[in-house]
Amino acid sequence: MEKHLDYPVSILIVEDEADVRQQLATFLRRRGATIYEAANGEEGLELFNKLAPNLIISDIQMPKMTGLEMARIIKSQSIDTPIIIATAFSDQKRLFEAIESGVDGYLAKPVKLEKIWQEVQKALKIFLYHQEIKEKNLLLERQKMELERDREIINRYVLYSKTDLQGIIVEVTDAFCQLTGYSREELIGRSHNILRDPQADPEIYRKLWETITSGQIWTGELHNRRKDGSYYWTKAVIGPLRDLSGEIVGYYGIGEDLSIQKMIEESAVRDPLTGIYNRKRFNQVVEVEMERAQRYNVALSLVMFDIDHFKHINDTFGHQCGDEVLRTLASLVDSHVRKVDLFARWGGEEFMILLPENSIEEAAMLAEKLRSLIASAEFECCGSVTCSFGVTQYRKDDTFDGFFERVDRGLYQAKNEGRNCVRVIK
Repeated sequence: MEKHLDYPVSILIVEDEADVRQQLATFLRRRGATIYEAANGEEGLELFNKLAPNLIISDIQMPKMTGLEMARIIKSQSIDTPIIIATAFSDQKRLFEAIESGVDGYLAKPVKLEKIWQEVQKALKIFLYHQEIKEKNLLLERQKMELERDREIINRYVLYSKTDLQGIIVEVTDAFCQLTGYSREELIGRSHNILRDPQADPEIYRKLWETITSGQIWTGELHNRRKDGSYYWTKAVIGPLRDLSGEIVGYYGIGEDLSIQKMIEESAVRDPLTGIYNRKRFNQVVEVEMERAQRYNVALSLVMFDIDHFKHINDTFGHQCGDEVLRTLASLVDSHVRKVDLFARWGGEEFMILLPENSIEEAAMLAEKLRSLIASAEFECCGSVTCSFGVTQYRKDDTFDGFFERVDRGLYQAKNEGRNCVRVIK
């Protein structure tokens, strides 16, 4: 039998005989307990409500309020607090009353201190067990609340969707609905393709499905379409969902809205006056396309043109008119090039068109088409405008300087030969 408590315990002793109360208090203090003392049930109840002891040892017959009356009240407030009754009465009626009061131990006086110690340890084991259960329940409740809070945060702020094996949407968050413009009811049961940009490269989605169906996680940027037809970018992490046996049962997608970031990036490579790409963007793309043409032996052509007598337009009609001519011309040309082509303002009144997988003959035909369109167009502030064009194509092992020198030479030749014409340098 343990002689000392190895954990903090507070015990309330309720006994109207002072010498008995003090003897028991001294005995339990020596074993490490914190002791509170009361001379009757009324005082005991007051101390219980004030100090919340871990265990109560009480006599039955006391003035003002009996031990059993006190026990009934305490058990109604705190059913897990153990109560041991010690009394000189030994009849069955008293025993039944004690049981009905919910007490946890019953000792007949005179009681040896060691016997009380045994009952105290038994009662404390039960108390500690109840406390452990209570703490675990509180922890579970706290974890449940945190989980609900986390779910709410995810629902409100995280772009999340879940699909079955065929890519049919089965779950989405509010944040996902808000970004896409669709309601949850409109998305559930529909293919995730409902959000795909129709002009997106099919190779991206082929690799995506190849990755996730093999059990791996795909990461990348996706260009998607909202319900209203507008577009947005997301940085996506897409992977498989598995059951307990490890079988893939569906797929999840977690996204980050990149729309603002893309707008900032896009504005950095756009010409503020005309809205088309600028020289910075052209320099980024031309190196990539030259490398691709070299590696895969595919055609790559370049068109350079500028506005004839542009200084005369500015001097005669003013710089506002010059700006309007640049904007109108850029819009006209932009509407007649392919999506894969890169149309950029090179500087001043000079423009570049990079044409992946276009032969020099195809590039020359486009240049002639654009020359004719511009010459026949009506510019409100100055009437008609013409342009001169140079055309060349990428050669194996070309450098950018060589590539540019030829197209610039073609443009110079067109200027020298009367303007408003196309000259090709092979």
